[in-house]
Amino acid sequence: MLDKGPVFPPKRRVRRLQALVGTVLVVLAAILFIVSRYSAGEGDAIALDFIPKTAYFERPDTLIELEVATSTEARTRGLSGREKLAENKALLMVFPEDGAYGIWMKDMLFSIDVLWLDSKGRITDFVERMAPETYPLSFVPSGKVRYVIEASAGFVAEHGIAAGDVVVFE
Repeated sequence: MLDKGPVFPPKRRVRRLQALVGTVLVVLAAILFIVSRYSAGEGDAIALDFIPKTAYFERPDTLIELEVATSTEARTRGLSGREKLAENKALLMVFPEDGAYGIWMKDMLFSIDVLWLDSKGRITDFVERMAPETYPLSFVPSGKVRYVIEASAGFVAEHGIAAGDVVVFE
């Protein structure tokens, strides 16, 4: 018997197979991308282009160091159970989409200032000196927001922060 060499399928079948393999690879890459962004071990953690470490309020002299909470668990816990918040430090809560996110003082041991920011970093609402005794009340912004900052009580007054000010993350 004569050896005819390797048998190749017709060109049309090869092209179809290549297209199918390419499609499968694109779909797999998209799935891996989505899974890596939203399941980094923190429930519904939000992937940020960068994790801000500091923020200032339209004035470079109003600089604060941030702890960032992106998962439902971290946002729900907030500053609960802590003895205090260090000076010029704050908690930044990042939400997956704009919404009217309420803040409560469950298990809080000290008062805080709470600021709600829209997706562009503009302060839409704030509450000064929110006290632990207000629990179980929930404080809600007047409109949809993307971020919430919890800072030490007196931070807003000390720095003259007002609704409409813009927070810049660095």
